[in-house]
Amino acid sequence: PKSFSKALSTYRKNKERKYFRKRAGIEPVIGHLKEDHRLSRNYYKGITGDEINVMLAAAGFNFKRMMNKWKSSFWLFLEKIIVFLNRQLRPIRDSIILQTI
Repeated sequence: PKSFSKALSTYRKNKERKYFRKRAGIEPVIGHLKEDHRLSRNYYKGITGDEINVMLAAAGFNFKRMMNKWKSSFWLFLEKIIVFLNRQLRPIRDSIILQTI
C-alpha cells in the first residue's frame, strides 16, 4: 500500500489500514483460485463470460471447502458407529466363543 499523506486524519488513516488488511487477506484466496481452479484463463466470451468464470471458480472453491469439512465429520461419525457396534456385539461374540469351547 502507498504511504499515507500528512493531510489525512487519524480516522481516515485507520479506515485505509483496515481496507488494506482486508485486501491482503483476500489476495491469497484469489491466488489459489487462479492456480487451482483454472481462473487464470477465461474460455467464455465477453463480460458475461468473465462473470460466469468467476462464479464457477468461487463455487468450486466453496464446494471444496465444504467437502473437506464434511470429510472430517464423516470419519468422526463412522468411528462412533464402529465403537457403538463393537459394544453392542461384544456379548454376542463372547457367547459364540464360549459355545465353541
